[in-house]
Amino acid sequence: MVLCQIISLSECRKKYDDEQIILAGEVEKLKLELIDLRKSEEDISKWVDKIKNCLSIEKLTREIVVELIDSIEVSEVYEVDEVPQQDIIITYRFDSNFKNNKVNEIVSGNEVSERVTAVA
Repeated sequence: MVLCQIISLSECRKKYDDEQIILAGEVEKLKLELIDLRKSEEDISKWVDKIKNCLSIEKLTREIVVELIDSIEVSEVYEVDEVPQQDIIITYRFDSNFKNNKVNEIVSGNEVSERVTAVA
């Protein structure tokens, strides 16, 4: 009977130790996630400040374009119902912020890239 209790305590201790190892790993994972979230929050704050500054733009300058736009792609001219058209795709520098769900909650409905079809 005593031997049976010792085995049970030993098994119990092993389960406890195994669980502690697993939980320590989860704690480390959560700490890393918290660091990432704090960095994302800082990035979002910087992004919001940039956008607020852009609300009062009266003239589009090269500096503003460089700060806000990552790339602009212009397609070849093509025809739709005999009307020449061209696609323009604008990708903004704050692209990564839109991939963060918090920004999507704050600024719903906006897109990172815009596709504009212009009549050529």
